[in-house]
Amino acid sequence: GLSPEMTALVDMGLGVGKFLPALAAGPAAPIVAGMQSAGAASYDAGKRGGSVEQMLQAGAVSGAVDAALSALPARELYKLAGSTPKSITGFARGVLKQAGLSATEAGVSSYMRTLADLYVMGEDSRYEQYRRGLTAKGMSGEEATREANMEFFLREPVMEMVQGAGGGALTAGGMLTL
Repeated sequence: GLSPEMTALVDMGLGVGKFLPALAAGPAAPIVAGMQSAGAASYDAGKRGGSVEQMLQAGAVSGAVDAALSALPARELYKLAGSTPKSITGFARGVLKQAGLSATEAGVSSYMRTLADLYVMGEDSRYEQYRRGLTAKGMSGEEATREANMEFFLREPVMEMVQGAGGGALTAGGMLTL
């Protein structure tokens, strides 16, 4: 397998690649991004044994969250695309602002997806499957819960924020140089 660093770079590239077609939708980009997220969440819930109802719930929640959260970064990105920075400082400021917005959106989205998955899928949620896997490997219930909390509420959101910041910076940099 790939190293964690390479996995993060590949994921960042895939994230940018996934969002670029949505940008073509103009002001409807957040809706397109939400629909992409809804489809992925529904498929994921089904792969883990979810019922049709759970698949629909997972898709609806994930799609709504991602559509709502991507609206501000998308709006700001379109503002950048319509502007020409007057200096390298202006260029850097625009790129950094977009990176911050994208990082925030990615972090909040990560928390919301985990909480929604726990609510919709219950014992079949990714969190519970991970926790059970740790206890099967010999961890106590308390240790497994602590490790699952670290994974889903710290490591995963931070990695997604880093990827979001990188993707936001790359996209903004590309929009400003076109």
